Amino acid sequence: MLKQKSRNKWLVEGAGNTNFFHNSIRMRRSSNTISELVDANGVTVTYCDQIRDLMVGYYEAKFNGDDAVPVDSLFDIEHDSLSDEERNRTDHFPTVEEIHVVVFGLDADSAPGPDGFASFFIGIAGRSLRMIWKGINIHENISLASYIVNEMKIKRKDDNVGLKLDITQAFDTVRWPFVMEVFRRYGFSDDWCNWILQILKSSRISVLVNGSPEGFFSVDRGLRQGDPLSPLIVVLTEDVLSRNIMKLFREGSMTTMATIKGNMKSLRNLMALLSSYQKASGQTVSRKKSKLYYGGCSLRRRRRATISEFLGMNSTSFPDSNVVEKIKEQLAGWKGRMLSFQDRVMLVKSVIASYFIHNMVVYKWPTKFIHQCEVAICNFLLSGDSKVSKSFVVAYDKVCSLYSEGGLGITQMRVMNKVMLMKLCWKICTSQKVWVRFLSAKFFSRNGLLVGYTKSSIFPGFRLFYADVELNTRVLIGDGRFTFLYFGSWWGDTSIADILGLNDLDRQVRAIDMILNGEWEFTDQALNTFLAAGIVLDDLPVPMGGVDCKVWKSDIKAQFSVISAKDLIPRDILSLMVLLCYGVLLFILLLLKEIEKKTWSLCNS
Repeated sequence: MLKQKSRNKWLVEGAGNTNFFHNSIRMRRSSNTISELVDANGVTVTYCDQIRDLMVGYYEAKFNGDDAVPVDSLFDIEHDSLSDEERNRTDHFPTVEEIHVVVFGLDADSAPGPDGFASFFIGIAGRSLRMIWKGINIHENISLASYIVNEMKIKRKDDNVGLKLDITQAFDTVRWPFVMEVFRRYGFSDDWCNWILQILKSSRISVLVNGSPEGFFSVDRGLRQGDPLSPLIVVLTEDVLSRNIMKLFREGSMTTMATIKGNMKSLRNLMALLSSYQKASGQTVSRKKSKLYYGGCSLRRRRRATISEFLGMNSTSFPDSNVVEKIKEQLAGWKGRMLSFQDRVMLVKSVIASYFIHNMVVYKWPTKFIHQCEVAICNFLLSGDSKVSKSFVVAYDKVCSLYSEGGLGITQMRVMNKVMLMKLCWKICTSQKVWVRFLSAKFFSRNGLLVGYTKSSIFPGFRLFYADVELNTRVLIGDGRFTFLYFGSWWGDTSIADILGLNDLDRQVRAIDMILNGEWEFTDQALNTFLAAGIVLDDLPVPMGGVDCKVWKSDIKAQFSVISAKDLIPRDILSLMVLLCYGVLLFILLLLKEIEKKTWSLCNS
């Protein structure tokens, strides 16, 4: 119970550290205690009953009173819809086995039932509906957004303008009729829409006022934060806004948003679209929190001020946020001395890793940053304070060894950075998504070679580990359209050019140029090259037809995995030997200390 009240989701298992939980609860209560409020008329309210009535009335009015205005023009867009097979799958009732898997896969301290007990106690808590979006990854958006930010810094004749739109309380303000209309337009069945609507209508809210639940009222708008279905619904509704903005560009209603002459028409069309979206969905763009970015440095200061005033947004520059400082601040905020060593290890693995994982998947971290982070983490593990250094015998890289080798199983940041960048390289080399084709066109020349330089913060890390990915990748010939004949790894474990040690072979020749009616048909020049490489034509793989497929040689499933990529990183044999020596030495010291205790007790007796 103390663990649930302290709201510490990172503590998966281990200590019943009541001191830590009591302190967490005490700090939460002190920061959340409300002693007075100011109502809409400017009157200060101090009595408990008045504070309760004011808060309950505010939230009841906030989540009720739907005044949605249908705007059909918002749905006059190109978008994907569910196929008949996908629609039937969403309407399919879950089996008892599926319900069992979902319910018993819940967190032990989540989803409280009507009697107040968590899922760990009740075991089964009803039915769970799931919507599955396959093939979508947040790292794809991070990669593309990062490159676009780099593009904005390039000087052009017209100024580059970027907008960061902040939706005010996106979960709380979305209107249910708009959600249902989005579902219908995207191909969901009426049964599915009715199910979702009944789930939304069954919501009841109590307001927690100074630790006591007050009021119990129904709502007719908003989504529950923490529900696994809510983020998917919000993303689907925001997709309508995103596609309407793209529609403005396609129709020419929006061009370069700010030029030397000043294209205010584009800005007016954008504001009109945001107003229509607000009327239909209930979601409001916060002008104060939204930001306006400039790049290219061609607009005058007066013109920038005019645009900023028209939009009601402040202009700013892209922040140079330091993830290292954020990690240090987070470690400094925890009372590590109240936690056991095991709990601090769990904290580092579960929470701190999430700070840098989304950054490392795109950028190559400097060694200096990695060292600063690891020093802070090591200090926190050993002393409970990231700023207090404590003398220790075993180096941090030894501490990060596997459990079987006597370490704590913490992945080194250097290793994680390399593995995540290799994963990015694998996606760019194998996927055919739009964002991959965009980056590939920037990173590769027409002959398949990496470009020497491109203005991108992603490219340095990609270039550094691209060779490692290619070395562990093999191509299965389909139609040969995307595979280079001499420089592709489709024959054996290396390319023909590497076998011959020649880099002056024709890089434009692809495997499809030597395939006719599904069989190999080589030119005389290609035959001579194959014979020089010692390749027997009868041993060549038979073209399978279809798209060429790249496989990961280091995984049994032929797919890239983080675990298999970690195994490719060479281990320091000397470090393992030193770690083993430290372990033996520590064992001997503990044994001598135990013998000394026994001897002392025997002498005294």
